[in-house]
Amino acid sequence: MTKNLAWVAGSAPFAGSAGLSCEVQVSMTDLEVRLDFGCCLCGGLMTVTLRCAGDGLTEEGALALASVPCPRCRQANQVIFAPESGAVIDVMREVRICRNPEPSLN
Repeated sequence: MTKNLAWVAGSAPFAGSAGLSCEVQVSMTDLEVRLDFGCCLCGGLMTVTLRCAGDGLTEEGALALASVPCPRCRQANQVIFAPESGAVIDVMREVRICRNPEPSLN
């Protein structure tokens, strides 16, 4: 089974209601999802509310990913969740690959 993965635009928490709501507009879905999870580094408990938008968010097996910084240790957590139910599937450390430019040999 193929799972849909939606990237949450902005993925920054915002103040809003704690409930889950769904609004359909011209084949595009907007969801407001509340997630409760622990930081992957310090274990601090976090509650965030995210707004997700895009096609396929309410399909069976749909998943979304958001980058959420921990307010305690500042570690960026990548949270994979089911947008329709708000169930957290996995929380992992965000890995950023930075390449250093190599000097030219000429």
